[in-house]
Amino acid sequence: MKAAPANTVCRHCGAVLDALARRRGVDFCGAARCRHQAAQAHTAGLKQALSTAALAAARSQLQLQEAPAALVWLQHCEPQMIAVDDDDRDRHRSYLESVVADGMVIDRSRLAASTADDKHPQGARLCAQCRGRCCEHGAGWRAFIDLTVLSRWQQEHPACSLADAVDAYVTMLPAEHVRGACLYQTATGCAMPRERRADICNGFACEALQQVQHVAESVPASAVLAITFHRDQVERAAVIEADATHAIALETPTRTRTMSRPTPNHAMQTDALSAKLPQAPSRAADRER
Repeated sequence: MKAAPANTVCRHCGAVLDALARRRGVDFCGAARCRHQAAQAHTAGLKQALSTAALAAARSQLQLQEAPAALVWLQHCEPQMIAVDDDDRDRHRSYLESVVADGMVIDRSRLAASTADDKHPQGARLCAQCRGRCCEHGAGWRAFIDLTVLSRWQQEHPACSLADAVDAYVTMLPAEHVRGACLYQTATGCAMPRERRADICNGFACEALQQVQHVAESVPASAVLAITFHRDQVERAAVIEADATHAIALETPTRTRTMSRPTPNHAMQTDALSAKLPQAPSRAADRER
């Protein structure tokens, strides 16, 4: 059987392209897997082109003598603030009271290992540039507050009870929080001081943060370039140094290859963060006695 010409078959599965695909000028068929692979290839090509353009733009716009030591990609996070209302406070109090009553302790084996460090200021600046994507997980996990966290507060206040600890954590709730995220997440970061947060909140480092930590560990004065990239578009970019963050103007390059952009199936795409921080459990599954 004579093979079909290369420009008439799907480059992912080899199936013959239909008339609509050929008319659109794409090289993938309508199968979900092939559309997903095409979307990934398209995004990878944009990122490759953007990497070169971004480093050049950073040096040009900021008059840098040396290019940033690394480029990291940040995930989309555009916080929308909403009020923490009385119902939110009442539900949170009820949850904390149940933690005390049931002696609930989160199974630490279900959480990511501690990989963050505070030795280099580039890390904190990167988190500020990100705007707190990881804090979304604090919504379902109730800020990861369990008996361990409340007991630690009580131990530091010997004259107080666990009920007082509950009061203290309710009092720390802000007037507004990020929609869909942790009740303690504000526009400028966590409403709780670091010593009051759960260990996972202080110890988790996403892949980008781990990269920055590694670079700064080797050369403490290193600068890194951080790009927030979402749906094949640049949302923001900045060069992060130990003592400053410098925003740069950056546009998404236009691919020279003629191809209609496939629509990514976002439900199929892997979220590295979600792989490390699991989905919130049910109240029953979340408890250890």
